[in-house]
Amino acid sequence: MKESELRMLKARVVVRYDTVSSFGKEKWVPFILWAVAEVGLLSSVTTHKH
Repeated sequence: MKESELRMLKARVVVRYDTVSSFGKEKWVPFILWAVAEVGLLSSVTTHKH
């Protein structure tokens, strides 16, 4: 994974984290599921590129 892609992912996670924390703690489960799916999708996309 390239440095720029990692930075972009971190930025997206921070934005999503802020959104979720404003909704409250009960939203943590969908957030975790989203984060896992996002990372899995990105890693599969980046591995197919190589």
